[in-house]
Amino acid sequence: MIANAEVARRIDLVTEGSVLHRIASVLWPAAVVMAIQLTFFPVPLGVSLQGVVLGLLNALVVLGLILVYRANRVVNLAQASIGTFPATVAGAVVLFDGPSLVTTGLLSVVAGLIVALGALSVLRLRSARALPLAAAAMALSAVGLRVAGDFGWAGGLATGLVVAVLSGIGIDAVVIQRFRTSPRLIVTVATIGLAQLFVVLGLLTPRLWGEVALVDPGGDRTGFEVPGHLTFTIGSTVFGSAEIVAVVVSLLCIAVVSAALRWTHVGMAVRAAADGGDRASMLGIPVPRIEAGVWIVASVLAFVSTYIQAGILGLEITAGIGLRVMVAALGAMALGGFSSMPTMLFAAVAIGVLTQATGPAGNHSLTLTDAVLAGVVIVGLLLRRTSNRRSDRDSASSWQASAEPRSVPNELARLAPIRVLRWAAILAVVAGAAALPLVLGESQLLRASTVIALIILALSVVVLTGWTGEVTLGQMSFAATGAAVAAMATLEWRSTSPSASCWPGWPRRWWRCWLPSRRCAGRASSWP
Repeated sequence: MIANAEVARRIDLVTEGSVLHRIASVLWPAAVVMAIQLTFFPVPLGVSLQGVVLGLLNALVVLGLILVYRANRVVNLAQASIGTFPATVAGAVVLFDGPSLVTTGLLSVVAGLIVALGALSVLRLRSARALPLAAAAMALSAVGLRVAGDFGWAGGLATGLVVAVLSGIGIDAVVIQRFRTSPRLIVTVATIGLAQLFVVLGLLTPRLWGEVALVDPGGDRTGFEVPGHLTFTIGSTVFGSAEIVAVVVSLLCIAVVSAALRWTHVGMAVRAAADGGDRASMLGIPVPRIEAGVWIVASVLAFVSTYIQAGILGLEITAGIGLRVMVAALGAMALGGFSSMPTMLFAAVAIGVLTQATGPAGNHSLTLTDAVLAGVVIVGLLLRRTSNRRSDRDSASSWQASAEPRSVPNELARLAPIRVLRWAAILAVVAGAAALPLVLGESQLLRASTVIALIILALSVVVLTGWTGEVTLGQMSFAATGAAVAAMATLEWRSTSPSASCWPGWPRRWWRCWLPSRRCAGRASSWP
């Protein structure tokens, strides 16, 4: 009996130590970020709590990134921008009520087409069953657009959720299904295009109501006010109903998605498809439908985050919208090693606090915030461990894969007409470039110089992608660094030598790119 009790005690100690080790492994990245914030950027308690609120909303963006990354092995660079269009539609419904009959009919037809396309391509239904679904979607969309404005914030929320679901269906049916067998590199670039598309749609949405911008004609509302007049103050920071709703909804979304992934059959199918799509398909799991559901959930999470945050900070629709949110989300994913969901979510909250402390709320500039976020991403990539899972190794190889163009056969390349044509094309390009200053005006010449500079920048991206199979998101920052150094050399050092202007900048650019790329060998990304 004594021996059995001793064995049981040791088992309890081992189990307790294992639990503590797991908790520590989940919390240590967030703890390090918080330690940096408390040490170098201390702020009052109210500012920190506001950072927690915004960090929870950013955690929803991270959660959508995690789902898409695990299901498709793609870093969805549009995650922070997908919610812009649904949030703009929701705000327009609240501010301007229902659109005109023509606009209502147009939007209803678009909704019906998206539902029909999803039913045909994702659910694999026949036309006889897809058409009634499309007709029902058109009718419900028309009715919803006409009456949603009467319910205020809740009506806008319901409208935005429907638009977010339709956006997820459209993304999967039009983009993901088309590039399912393509290299992950191409899909990642496609998400950049999706980000710009949703921003443009958000900018154009008020015009469907005959307005130029999402501004209340009376000037009293923003369209995102959370109902309720509860306010309280912590320090000098005022909190209201919007912050309470943000905390409750964020925690509820995280709990629901986590529980669904862990305890439902659909969640187990998502995890199985993430670990190996081909093996899951052979086991009878409908992987295309699972991936479509993942994109729908990611779109809904992006909308909820954008819509509720707009009630706190307002909705800013610009060309660079979502960039800072996306960098913060990528920093959280880097700290979590792109694998541990709890670690990434806790890190997202901690980064939210750090962002508030380094921004205007902490009496600093947004430039400092951007620099700190960039440092978090780089440090997270440097500390990231290489995964030993077979699914991750498989995804790394697919990231490196890219379609290689076929070279001209040697027999054809040796022909005299082909060689003459090649040299003639080169001479024609050089002669045309040399003749441009003679035929263009000063303003046109400046535009042509800009186009040539962008062409050279694009060629550098092509060289990197063709030789390494990687796509860089920081190429423009390299060009900006070189331009700044060249301008300094020209103005301050009175130097016009290309070597003098390029030499001071290249070691730092090489060092910034080389370190993360060595730590992330096999990942098709190069962080600025």
